[in-house]
Amino acid sequence: MVEIEAYSRNGGEKQLREKDVLEEVLEIPAIWAANAGQRNYSERSDALDELGGWETQVQVDLGPEHRDHHERLTPFLDAYHRKHRVAIEHEKKEQMRARWHLMKIQAAHEREETLDIDVAVLIFPADQDPSLRRTRRELEGPFFTKHFPIHIPVYAIEYTNE
Repeated sequence: MVEIEAYSRNGGEKQLREKDVLEEVLEIPAIWAANAGQRNYSERSDALDELGGWETQVQVDLGPEHRDHHERLTPFLDAYHRKHRVAIEHEKKEQMRARWHLMKIQAAHEREETLDIDVAVLIFPADQDPSLRRTRRELEGPFFTKHFPIHIPVYAIEYTNE
């Protein structure tokens, strides 16, 4: 069984409720726990698709516009739902990478030439380095309120697999 703790910023949870997708989002940590690692990518991808049409490894184009595709910044999202316009990133390695995911999704949210993203969802296993506590502190502190403002609604989940 997967237990979760969640944090909402900028109305993230409210947006997911309004889109009627919060329950699906809350099931995703269990899918990741059951299909962890790159070796289980196909199974995880199939399970996310079956859950509600979540696509995996969706590329976002962050530009610059005047460059050819191979010269652009084009990172991938771990999961994305086109209808609900929700981006999901799962991070188990470093807090710095969690910050990058937030900045990447914020940039995509602001850019018209890429995917439409209304809500960012970050998912962390509880026994790894990035944490819900640190992410909350950073989202509420000057790093993401003053220096690199995150305006997109965010919903962060930390889960334990018991």
